[in-house]
Amino acid sequence: RHPELQERVAGEALARGILADSSTTSYNIQPSLVMPPDDLRRGLAIVGEAVDAAVAELARWPVAATS
Repeated sequence: RHPELQERVAGEALARGILADSSTTSYNIQPSLVMPPDDLRRGLAIVGEAVDAAVAELARWPVAATS
């Protein structure tokens, strides 16, 4: 589990209009079962953008040395 990544994905998605639950060990999206397919595709694309942005942001962080 990577809590920082999970929280960043949630924040990036929220900034783009997608509300999901990131309070557990997973990122939970609960789309309507009756939503139009195009809306579902757009929502998934937004989540993909959020993941890309979060990963890019974390990649800029210095990596701590481990022993």
